[in-house]
Amino acid sequence: MERCSICGQFVPWNADSGVRFGHSADIEEPEPEWFCARCAEIQKQKVLDGDLWLVSIWYHRPQWAADALMRWDDELFGNDGREDGSY
Repeated sequence: MERCSICGQFVPWNADSGVRFGHSADIEEPEPEWFCARCAEIQKQKVLDGDLWLVSIWYHRPQWAADALMRWDDELFGNDGREDGSY
């Protein structure tokens, strides 16, 4: 069982995860970071508040980052997504 990389709480098997860019001297891909639902929502809100650097550091982007980028893009360009509210 994995722990949230921010708060340390145990997360379920289907929790959100991502892999950051490593260093150029790394031989293997860095370990994934896991996020509990609360921390993922906090990170997502930080992106929506303007901390866009949080989404540029991921090799494999977590779902919260992708969702935040979609919402940020919609707010910036006035796109409301599909009629049913999904993307």
